[in-house]
Amino acid sequence: MAEAGREQAAAAAAGAEIGEEEQPARSFVPNWRKNEARSHKAGTRSTIFWVKENPRYRSFKRDGKLVANKEPARYVMGSTYAGDWLHNKRHGFGTQTWASGNKYQGDWKDGKRDGTGTLWIKRGSKLQKEYTGQWRANKRHGLGVFYDPEGNKHEANWVAGRKNGRGKLFYVDGSVYEGEFEDDQRCGLGVLTYANGNRYEGHWFRDLREGTGSLFYLSSRKVLRAEWVDDSPTCGVYSDWDDAAETKSAEAHHAFKLPDLGLATPDNVLSQALKHARLARAEKHGQKESSAAAPAPVAF
Repeated sequence: MAEAGREQAAAAAAGAEIGEEEQPARSFVPNWRKNEARSHKAGTRSTIFWVKENPRYRSFKRDGKLVANKEPARYVMGSTYAGDWLHNKRHGFGTQTWASGNKYQGDWKDGKRDGTGTLWIKRGSKLQKEYTGQWRANKRHGLGVFYDPEGNKHEANWVAGRKNGRGKLFYVDGSVYEGEFEDDQRCGLGVLTYANGNRYEGHWFRDLREGTGSLFYLSSRKVLRAEWVDDSPTCGVYSDWDDAAETKSAEAHHAFKLPDLGLATPDNVLSQALKHARLARAEKHGQKESSAAAPAPVAF
């Protein structure tokens, strides 16, 4: 009987060991791994705050009461972001506010401004709109409107943060330019209407009037059709502005008679002056003389 009891106890112990082996072991996950998993940002999140070290705290630790009577907080509020995330990067729609007070609201891609959005800049105590439009990789790219610090307004197509293609530039003094841009400068064909009503229509190069262009004078109803070099006319024809429909008011029309030049061959003089001006431009910009030696005829 005693021997039978010992056999049953041994069998029970062996069964218990087998049962323990069949139960899966419980995996241990350290707290730091749990916290890291919680910190991964994906989807829409409420506002996330960043902090930065307070420079006054460092000064206090260095200079003590020379800086402040009470120890400042070691950390102060930095940037904030509320919006969409993907793989720990701002991605989708969201609003970022920087410690400087600058603010962006719009589309993001891989942690950068990308898509359509608006950027406000803190100037003094005011938050002013600087740019609204399309972005790519944190730069103005596509159609958009930019307000520069001087108060000018730029409506243009942008490439990597610079105006390229057609656009309009509204100056704070009331002048307006409409035409082509290249590398953030007026370049190509464009029309500049001055605040006083005068108007230039013609070619531009590196932000200067360059090439064939006409300057219309509203008050005298005259027009200068000329070849321009470095923003100044070198040769051309000064004549009456015959488009009376352009007159804004009777008071603006102060006609006067142009004096006769008395040249024997004025057309030949003009042609030679044009040739020399274009040759000088070709040499200045490193072009071949042959391309400018025979300029295309221009009807002035």
